[in-house]
Amino acid sequence: MNQKMNDMKRISPAVRKLLFLFAILIISCFLEGMANFIVLILLCLALIPVSCSLDKEEREYNEWMDDMIRKQDERKNKE
Repeated sequence: MNQKMNDMKRISPAVRKLLFLFAILIISCFLEGMANFIVLILLCLALIPVSCSLDKEEREYNEWMDDMIRKQDERKNKE
């Protein structure tokens, strides 16, 4: 259980990717014209796999929480 809690405290790879994309977005603000447009399109395309991995992490976390709640309920029922 402690291992899972420590994993939850760390920054997930998907969040790191989002921070990286945010840094690129800030840099693109200083670009002009077509370069800014191209960077914007690439950022939008890069968000697709990041959103998929965030969704996967959310599902894994929800499954873990469901297991924890079920185990707590089983312990209460035994008492």
